[in-house]
Amino acid sequence: MAAGLQTLISLDQLHCFKMSEFGTAEPYAWTAFFKIDGDTVKVDLSDDGSPGLFLTGTCTFVATQGSHGDLRDRSVAEGDDVPIPAELGEVRLPLTPIRATQRTGLPEEFSVPGTVGVVVALLEENLASDAGAAAGRQAFNRALEQGINDLIPKLGMKKRQPDAKDIKDLIAAVGNAVHDAVEGAQGLGRNILSFFDGDQLIDAHIFTADSDALAATPTQPIDARFQRLQDTPGVGTEIVDDYRLTGEIVGIPAGPLVYQTARRSAEYGTPAAVNGPAVCLVPQWGVQNIIYRDTGGLVHELWRDADGKTGTTNLTGAAAGAPHATGTPCSYVDTAAGQEVVVYRGTDQNVHSLYWSTGAPGHDNLTGSVGAPTAAGNPAGYFEAAAATHHVIYRTGNGSLQELYWAGLDPVGHGSIMPAGAPPAAGDPVAYLDATHGTNLVIYRGTDRNIHSLYWSGSGSVGHDELSEVAGTPQAAGDPAAYYTAGADVHQIVYRTADGSLYELWWAGNAPVSGWNVTGAAPGAPPAASDPAAYYSPGANTKHIIYRSADNHLHELSWVPGTATPGHVDLTVSALARSAVDRPAAYAFQPNEIAHLDTRHVVVYRSTDNEIREIGWTTGNLVIFTG
Repeated sequence: MAAGLQTLISLDQLHCFKMSEFGTAEPYAWTAFFKIDGDTVKVDLSDDGSPGLFLTGTCTFVATQGSHGDLRDRSVAEGDDVPIPAELGEVRLPLTPIRATQRTGLPEEFSVPGTVGVVVALLEENLASDAGAAAGRQAFNRALEQGINDLIPKLGMKKRQPDAKDIKDLIAAVGNAVHDAVEGAQGLGRNILSFFDGDQLIDAHIFTADSDALAATPTQPIDARFQRLQDTPGVGTEIVDDYRLTGEIVGIPAGPLVYQTARRSAEYGTPAAVNGPAVCLVPQWGVQNIIYRDTGGLVHELWRDADGKTGTTNLTGAAAGAPHATGTPCSYVDTAAGQEVVVYRGTDQNVHSLYWSTGAPGHDNLTGSVGAPTAAGNPAGYFEAAAATHHVIYRTGNGSLQELYWAGLDPVGHGSIMPAGAPPAAGDPVAYLDATHGTNLVIYRGTDRNIHSLYWSGSGSVGHDELSEVAGTPQAAGDPAAYYTAGADVHQIVYRTADGSLYELWWAGNAPVSGWNVTGAAPGAPPAASDPAAYYSPGANTKHIIYRSADNHLHELSWVPGTATPGHVDLTVSALARSAVDRPAAYAFQPNEIAHLDTRHVVVYRSTDNEIREIGWTTGNLVIFTG
């Protein structure tokens, strides 16, 4: 018997291989979602006496809006990727089994699987007016819904899916309806068709999945070429427009979702993100902040307070003199002043800071104010509460790691932290404080592709340790994540290797460093395609790693220190979430100061449509560390 599902259809992006336009193209898309399931359809006997069992009823049809410019990019060149906006390419639909009517004589528990699908037409904007294209869009919705409903009685136990002729006839009927609507809106008739040069249909496809297929494989990929062919004298038939559409249909068992999603940037309509976000908790205020850079280089804050109220601030726009940003910003808390601090590399290649508690943020040009070398990567910052000192670490063009430091309103100091024997950095560092011993630590990937640590206390000299080489773990292919757990006096570092394995390096106190392959020990965990995020939950005594796989799904690995088999969750599937790009960020928090209350875990990421989104879930343990 088929089971009920919750489904997500998500169209991610178009890639342009070839276009027929001179200069750049202006593609746009018409999409519509539908389901044929037990909500509106039954298995029944044919009313005309035909032998066998057939479907009867109508589809559930979800029309979308938009026409010219609905992909938001009206200047597409060959090689470009065009994200599909959520309003065109994303819908959740429950999918229920299709039951039989009483007159069939079938048992009550009999059912056949329901089907969910999406129709996508890709067009090129040419000479059709906006009004004409809009009329065509409405005709597309009407004709498509009617055409799907006309197909339903042809389906049954002997014919489970439409055949090629059914699809061809459906496309032709929809095409004729669209053509007539566009001509009618523009005052043109078929008798003067030779004067009509409307928009060009590139291609159209229908993508479906039934509940049996989704129950067996929860993710059904969408990967299709949209091509327009043309007969050219002396050449023959050639492809003149060629796009690739990717996405997926996901289905999970019906019921309350353990994992929830939120569209944080869409909530306030903040601009599209250009890379992954940073996160920061402000314990004094109970505030959870997300920091990200938009496509224009502005840095935005998405905040949520202790009561769950949300808001947003354009930080660079509100801070006088703050330049636009490049790369990914970093955020931390100045607990002495009760301020959040964001450090970032500006378009001038200097490292800048923004800081605020309430009101407009202040701004400082950190490297520029003291003549420190310019940055070649993303800075990392943290606050040393015992000394009330800020530390910002960044990489220069020659791979040298530099420190900027200051206390309160004191001037910024700076200097290289590269001791003799330490190789140059090949990526961005991560930095943190061992508060138990008052030791500053910087972890980085060297040009030798090994993971290294730099460490010092106060004004003492900087030490250097080879970590991955000593632990006997493979060389790194990306930047590490690192944190310190004071309760166990343990340092943890997670990094990605060339084959996508995630390794953890760890040591307690002054013990030697050890390492192990975490993904290799986690059943079902796919290789990583991004650098990881990592944190520790002391209340439950569990470690967590979040990463993106090659199919753009986000995954969680979690385990109790000392155990050998991490648990694995595909967060994207479990939350019915939009797929991710870039490196995710993650944190966990206790909603208030009372011990042993539920803990909220949150993963923040840039989705394939360049929104900032969250996946969250709750566990029944206290967590006080954020990562």
